[in-house]
Amino acid sequence: MYLLSIAAAEPQGLLKSSHVLELEASSGQTPSEMEQYIASAVPERRTVLPLEYISSSLNKNPREAIEIASDTPSSLAAQAARSAIEEAGIDAKEIGLVLGGSATPLQTIPSEAQRVAGALSLKTNAYDINGSSGELSLLLSNLLKWKDERLPDYILCVSTNTPTARLDYSKGLERYLFGDGAVALLLSPRIKGPIRVGSADYKTSAGRSSKTRVEIYGHIHIDDAEYFSYLSEQQQEIVRTLLSSNTGESDKFFFIDNHYPNLDKEALYSLGVHRDRHISHFDKIGSVLGTAPFITFSKSKAQIPAGSTVLLSVAGLGAGTGYVTLGVE
Repeated sequence: MYLLSIAAAEPQGLLKSSHVLELEASSGQTPSEMEQYIASAVPERRTVLPLEYISSSLNKNPREAIEIASDTPSSLAAQAARSAIEEAGIDAKEIGLVLGGSATPLQTIPSEAQRVAGALSLKTNAYDINGSSGELSLLLSNLLKWKDERLPDYILCVSTNTPTARLDYSKGLERYLFGDGAVALLLSPRIKGPIRVGSADYKTSAGRSSKTRVEIYGHIHIDDAEYFSYLSEQQQEIVRTLLSSNTGESDKFFFIDNHYPNLDKEALYSLGVHRDRHISHFDKIGSVLGTAPFITFSKSKAQIPAGSTVLLSVAGLGAGTGYVTLGVE
C-alpha cells in the first residue's frame, strides 16, 4: 500500500493556554499541577470557536458551539482532502473508496466519509470505521489485510476532530489539552508513491476506557490523569516491539509521538529512539486525538530523508491505541 499524498487542515482560530488560565483565575480557581504542566506544554492550539464565545459562555452548552463554530469536522476534512488530491495530481472522480472517522461528529448520519464524498461530488463507496478516535491506525490496519485486487486504484482516508467545541472551559484539564484539525491520506494498492505503508495495528482496553468520556453531543471528560501514564506505557511498548524486530536499524527510525502529556522521553530514548529523530508538534497543535500524529507528519515529511522509516504512535479517548509505520522511498 502506497501513500501518494497527505494533507492537513486547521481552523484559523488560535486558543492560547494563557487565555484559559485567565478565565480560571477570574473565577477564583487555582490550576492543578497537571493543568499547569499541560498549559506550559501546549501554549497554543487551533480552535473552531471564537475566543469571545469561550470567554462569555465557557461553552456550558456545546450545542450552542455548533451554531457559532467557524468550521465543522466535515468541512475541515473536505479541505484536507482537496489539498491531498491536488498534491497527488489526480482527478477526484478517480477515487473509488472513501473511509473516515471522527470522535466529535455533529451528526452520525450521514457519516464523515459520506459527507466528505458529497463535498467532493463523488458517487462512490464511503463509510466510517470509528476506533475511539484512533481510527487511522485501525483503517490502515484493515486496508493492509484486504486483497489488492479487491481495492480500487485510489482510496481516500480522512480523520477529523474538533474537540475544543466539546470542552467545558470552567473546569477540567481537558481545556488545556485539545486542539482542532483534520488530515487526509490518499492511498493506492497498486500505483507507486513516495511513501510505502509498512505496517499498522490498533487495540483498545476496555478496563481503561472508563477513565475518559465523550458525552453524545456533550462534553469530553478525562476523569483520571493516570490515563496519560497508561498511554505513555503503551507507546513505549510499541517502540520496544518494533525496534526489537528491526535490530540495528534504529538510526533509520523517525518517531512521531501520540501528542499526549506525561510522555517519558528518556524512557523512549533508552529504547533506541534518537533524540534528533523524535518529531512532535504537541506544543503547537496540542492533542487532536488520533489525528494529531498525522497532522505532524504532513507538516514535517519534507525533512525526513529517503530510506527512513517513520513510526507514528496513535492514541485517542476510550483507551484506543495503535501505530503506523511508513517507509520513505
